[in-house]
Amino acid sequence: MTIGERILEAAKQKKLSQGELSKMLGISQASVSAWKTGSVPSSDKIVPLAEILGVSIEYLLTGEPQKQTLEQPEAKSAMSDLEVGLKIGRLEGRIEELEKLVLRYEVQIQKYDNPKSH
Repeated sequence: MTIGERILEAAKQKKLSQGELSKMLGISQASVSAWKTGSVPSSDKIVPLAEILGVSIEYLLTGEPQKQTLEQPEAKSAMSDLEVGLKIGRLEGRIEELEKLVLRYEVQIQKYDNPKSH
């Protein structure tokens, strides 16, 4: 199996069309389609491809499954923790924005409910 065939098979398993894959990589659909006929993706697309497709770089390049190392589960866990932390940070930022909006509207409602007499 060629690298192009492995990429397209992995995309198929992920239910990604060639068009979707090309958009995710920022390349033309014709480039992705050319992988069927033996064209090879540029080296700067290999890492993003592996990440998008959920396969190892080793698998894309050689067809061999990635060898397990002791660090892999720990690295995945650390990455997962980082992703969760980033999401929480974004949510906390959004919560602060929403709290400010609520306060602003509460003040406006109070002014409307209790107009000052002149």
